[in-house]
Amino acid sequence: MKINWQNYRFDFWSWVIIVSGLITLVWALLKGFGMIETPLIIEMLPYLTGSGALIGLGIQTGKVLQRLNQVERDVKRNSIDIEKNNGRIEDLTREFISLKAEFKYHLGNK
Repeated sequence: MKINWQNYRFDFWSWVIIVSGLITLVWALLKGFGMIETPLIIEMLPYLTGSGALIGLGIQTGKVLQRLNQVERDVKRNSIDIEKNNGRIEDLTREFISLKAEFKYHLGNK
């Protein structure tokens, strides 16, 4: 599935996920290279940003699931409408065939 990025809107929670992930990545790299020597309160930063990213991801997932549920309901509703229309089309087809036969009968009797 191809995502059309031109029409995609980044909402608040998308930005929370992106920024939290970037902060955690930069912190982990700097900490891994020994460039950061911090007190414990600052070392909690990745846990806080990771939590923010998880919360944002959960909210985004919930929104996607709500949209999928709505699409599923719409598809079911449309399939019911299609079934009703199929029955009507079959009735119209039978009536058309009957009228065609009647028309041929009347033309043949003159």
